Amino acid sequence: MKNLNKLRLPKSLPRILAEESMWEEDTYAPFHVSIHDHTGEVLYEVYLAPTNEPELLELNAELAQAGFEVNGYGWEKAIRALLAKKAPHFNEQVQSDSDTEACVLYTTTEADFRQLLDLLWELVENPQEIKTLS
Repeated sequence: MKNLNKLRLPKSLPRILAEESMWEEDTYAPFHVSIHDHTGEVLYEVYLAPTNEPELLELNAELAQAGFEVNGYGWEKAIRALLAKKAPHFNEQVQSDSDTEACVLYTTTEADFRQLLDLLWELVENPQEIKTLS
C-alpha cells in the first residue's frame, strides 16, 4: 500500500480544476483521492470502499473485532473516534458523505486534508489502534 501522507498534488491543480472541475488520484489504493471545484469552493476528498478492497482485510478484521460495522458508516465512525482522540478540535473540519458502500470524508483546505491523510495513514500503520477507539 502506497504511503497516503506522501500524496503530491499537481502544480497545475488550479488550471485542472478550472478546466475539468476535478482531479483524481487512484494510486493510493485502497484510498482514492479527488479534489473538486464545487461552485467555487474546493473540496479535498478521500474515499474507500471497505468491502471491495483486499488491502483492508486486516484493518476490517480489527474494525469488526472492535465492534464497528465493516462498511462505509463503520469506517467513518472509527475515523471520527480517532479524530476525537487524536485531534478533537479538527473533527468538525472534516465533512462526510459516507454510505454503506463507501466511507467518504472531505475538507475545504489542503492543510486540513493533509492532517486527515496523516491520521488515516497512522491507522493503516497501526491497525491495533482501532481497538482503542470503541
